[in-house]
Amino acid sequence: MKRKGFLLAIAFVLLANVVVLAGVAYNRSGAPTSELQLTAREVYIAHSYYGLGRENSGVSLYLRWHRPEGPGQSVLNEQKLLTIGFHKPRAYVDRRGWRHSMVSRTREAYLVLEYGGTAWQRLLETRRTKLDEELKTVKSETRRQRLQTSFERFAKTASRLVLVDVGNAPGALRARYPDRRRYLIAKARITAYQIYRRNGSGAPQPALRGSVSRLLPGTISVPHTDTAAILALNSQRYSSHHGTPVPTVTLAYGQRYEPWIVGVGKAGGGQPATE
Repeated sequence: MKRKGFLLAIAFVLLANVVVLAGVAYNRSGAPTSELQLTAREVYIAHSYYGLGRENSGVSLYLRWHRPEGPGQSVLNEQKLLTIGFHKPRAYVDRRGWRHSMVSRTREAYLVLEYGGTAWQRLLETRRTKLDEELKTVKSETRRQRLQTSFERFAKTASRLVLVDVGNAPGALRARYPDRRRYLIAKARITAYQIYRRNGSGAPQPALRGSVSRLLPGTISVPHTDTAAILALNSQRYSSHHGTPVPTVTLAYGQRYEPWIVGVGKAGGGQPATE
């Protein structure tokens, strides 16, 4: 019996590995659904376990990206949340007459992240306008310099990936954003929560507001052969500030909208790919 159980356990492990490998093979079959050349501005090391006398191992990456800012720029507004399957909020008042914000269930959907396009320029303009308004009220020259330096550093080193859309059908999103080198489509977990807004009569009305809980998968595994190059990439995040050629990572998303690293290389200045 023990021998039979042992063999069944081995068979289960082998079957699980076959399923995983089949999923990986399918994901990487055919042309990638997105393929972008990113820099250390857009990716960073999630975790790594390395030390003196040991080889680097266990390295994986996160994507850096931004939500649009400014009035009317929210992608995850109530109308969009309703289209991806969330329900219209209802007022909830307890026995004491207190209104409560209720968290809706999370849902999986697809995000569109634009790389170095109009959304990034709009984000910079929004932050520049905010900076100009702050500078009007600041009297300390030291404070003014700090605000200006912070904005300049953001403009030169922050990720140029910006959220521009969300939906349930990746095919429809790709038809809307056909450039696979400019628009990355990825799976994500979305959370909607209930807030209250006052209508014309002043009475609070329930509304939905959304947020991205995480991209799926949350991290991108780094092949052992690319570990050293990725560590170098992470150490040179600010090189573009000084005009030094910035290491790049080419990231592809497959049929299951799961990412893998195609390669790590060099690119002068680390600029987004253009059509």
